[in-house]
Amino acid sequence: MSWYGRWSALPARTPFALATIVFLIGVVLVAVGFATPVVHPHMEHHPVEELFTMRQILLVDREAEEPYRIALGVLLVALLALSVRSRMRTRTPRTGDALLAMALVLFLLSMIRTARTELHYATDRAQWLGFVLVACWIGIQDLPRWMMPMMLVAILYVHGLRLNLLEQWMHRLADEDAAALDIAASFTAGELVMPLVLDEDWLARHRTAYTAIGHHGILFTPRDHLRFRSLRPLDPEVRRYLASPDDDADNVLEHVRDGRFPVPERIVVIGGGGDEGKERLMTELLGERYVPSGGTGYARSWRRR
Repeated sequence: MSWYGRWSALPARTPFALATIVFLIGVVLVAVGFATPVVHPHMEHHPVEELFTMRQILLVDREAEEPYRIALGVLLVALLALSVRSRMRTRTPRTGDALLAMALVLFLLSMIRTARTELHYATDRAQWLGFVLVACWIGIQDLPRWMMPMMLVAILYVHGLRLNLLEQWMHRLADEDAAALDIAASFTAGELVMPLVLDEDWLARHRTAYTAIGHHGILFTPRDHLRFRSLRPLDPEVRRYLASPDDDADNVLEHVRDGRFPVPERIVVIGGGGDEGKERLMTELLGERYVPSGGTGYARSWRRR
């Protein structure tokens, strides 16, 4: 019997199953082959937990948005259950089923965790795209005419409430954002500036971007996904700083106290006031090598003596 005859005798789904298996094995091999990261990832992912809690639709704050994510998740699961029930009326394969099949493949791929997939947010991207494909598959199912418009209005209503909550929250942070932007006026062009973030709000870790906008020099922040290439290996102290968390105030203070390379011309302090002990320690350590040079309250500048 020829090869064509042997393939013809197999079930129709066999080629698709074999192709899927080979594809998954290839992806695993590629992921393992590129497992050595250039820098450490920002955070460790937990793919199964993130899939069931729908972390991919998170906008800003996990706790504040939890009721809205639960509501959106219930609506999505209800639509999915109704769509599956409608689809099971017939077992004949349809072209649109490829959307759901690909979504399931992406959800499986998101479970592959290596240092490099963590670094490049492969879990986030695979699960987000998987949710999009599931939504597309739901959209082509034969549901009652009133069902989809009603669910769509409910989803938009919940999402609108969430956006309103976040807009109010961001509006309350406008003064802090403006302070981080205005402090750059006290810098001298060409200076190497190192941020010291004391604010525990995770958004404060991104607030240094406002400072960088107004500075005609280098704002040297850690965890920026920078790739440095030079004729000689990077100094170990530079590597240590680049790999440190972007809100690790203790590491920055040690860097300044020990005079590690590179020595910043200026330190910009973001936040503070909540922990008097940390504020006092910061003032003592910076006062040995730096003097206050601008800003008050939320954002302050210290210039090297």
